[in-house]
Amino acid sequence: MNVPNNELLASFRSSGPCECCGRQCSMRAAHHIFPRGSGRVDWGPNLIALGWDYPGCICHVGHHYSGKPTKAEFLAITSKREGWTVQFIESVIMAVRACPWQATFEQAENWLLSHFADKVVAEAAIAIVKRNYE
Repeated sequence: MNVPNNELLASFRSSGPCECCGRQCSMRAAHHIFPRGSGRVDWGPNLIALGWDYPGCICHVGHHYSGKPTKAEFLAITSKREGWTVQFIESVIMAVRACPWQATFEQAENWLLSHFADKVVAEAAIAIVKRNYE
């Protein structure tokens, strides 16, 4: 399921420090830790603001061309920022992405509750999915 949130993306794109290296940047990219191609989930823990100011900060470009910094490093940063474990963040994102694409909100909610034993994960996923129907 896709969960777009352009307002949230804009907040990650504003000027400020790169969340990976800490350098001040006039341009940052809202990088999806779990790529958009398998289901776009614009949710804070799935996003990291990476510098795009060459030559000052190349964290975003570096990740796409060399794999460094790594996805694991990004998850550690967002885990600390959000106060949640990496496992919880991964579980919620996977739940949202697995949700049926053409479902009504009620169908999506019922599907998540019936397919995930961890009700905290299911409820977090429901809260994210709900934004699509508001």
